[in-house]
Amino acid sequence: MAETLSLRSKAVKVFDYKNLDLSEYIPEFAPDEEALKKDMDRMLKAFGMKIEGESVEAGDMAVITCTSETPKFNKKGITVIVGKGYFSKELEEKLIGVKKGENFSLEADGALVNGTVDRIVRPVVPEMTDESIAKLGIEGVSSVKDLKAFCVDKQIEKLLDDIEEADMASAYLWQKLSEESVFELDEEELKKADEEAAIKEKELEAQKVVFETEEERIKFEKEYEEEYGEPYSEVDFGEFTKNMYRMELQLAALGYEEALKQGTAATYEEYENYIDSIKNYYPNLTMEEMKVQFPVEKYIKERYNDIICKELDDYVLSEFKKKMNPYR
Repeated sequence: MAETLSLRSKAVKVFDYKNLDLSEYIPEFAPDEEALKKDMDRMLKAFGMKIEGESVEAGDMAVITCTSETPKFNKKGITVIVGKGYFSKELEEKLIGVKKGENFSLEADGALVNGTVDRIVRPVVPEMTDESIAKLGIEGVSSVKDLKAFCVDKQIEKLLDDIEEADMASAYLWQKLSEESVFELDEEELKKADEEAAIKEKELEAQKVVFETEEERIKFEKEYEEEYGEPYSEVDFGEFTKNMYRMELQLAALGYEEALKQGTAATYEEYENYIDSIKNYYPNLTMEEMKVQFPVEKYIKERYNDIICKELDDYVLSEFKKKMNPYR
C-alpha cells in the first residue's frame, strides 16, 4: 500500500463559505443570442444522426471519384461538403441532384471533370424539442432550456477568463475560510512557513520600486493606494509575507481534510513521480538533489492547496453561472 503524505496541521472547524454573498463580484451579463443560436445549431448537428442519401443535396457529404486533366480533380475518394465551397464551389453546385453510383460529366473551374458519386452521407439535424434534445445524450441536458443554459455557460466561462471578478470572489472566500475556520497548526510546519515567508520578504525588499523623480514616486503611490486601499509607504512586507504563508498552510490543512473525505490523499509515490516528471529541466541535479530542491513538505502543501483552491474555484464558477445565466 502506497505511503500517504499527511499534514500535521489540522482544520478542526471549517467555515461554511457557501452561505457568503458573492453578488458584489458578479458582473452584469446578457447572452449573445446570435452566438447562442449558432452554438445550438452546431451541437444539434454534431449529435444528430447521419443517413445514406440517394441523390446529392446541399449540406451532404459526398464522396466522389474523378478523372480530369487538372490534378486537383484527378483523384479517388474526394470528400466534399456540398455547398460549403471548400473544394470547388462550382463542382459542388453541379453535383446537386446526382444520384449515388451515377456517373457525371461537368465543367468546374475551367476543367472538364468526369466522375462517379460513390457515397452520400446526409446529416439529420434533430428538431428543437425537449424530446429530441433529451435523446442527444449530453450530460445534464434534457430539454431545450437545458441546452440553452449549457451553451450560455460557455459564453460565461469565456468572459470570466478575461476579467478578474471570479478571481476576486475566490480570493474573498480564501480569506474568509482562513479567518473563520479553526486550525491547530503544527509548530514545525508553522516554523517552516515563517522561514519561507522571511525568504520571500527579502526578495520583495530587493524588488522595491526605485523612483528617479519625485513625480514618479507621487504618481506610483497614488495609483497603489487607489488599487490596494493603503499607502505604499505603510506596506509591511514582513507582515504581508507571514500572513500569506500562514494562510497557505491553513488552506493546505483544509485541502488535506477534503482529500481524506474523498480518498484522494497524496502518496509518496506521486511525489516521486512529480520529481521524475521535472528532472529534465534540471539535468545537472541527481534525484536526491532534486528532492532537496523540491522537498516533500513543499509538495504536500502545494498538493493540498490545489485541492481546496479547485473546490473554491468550482464553487465560484457555479455561483456565477447561476446568477448570470438567464436559462438557469
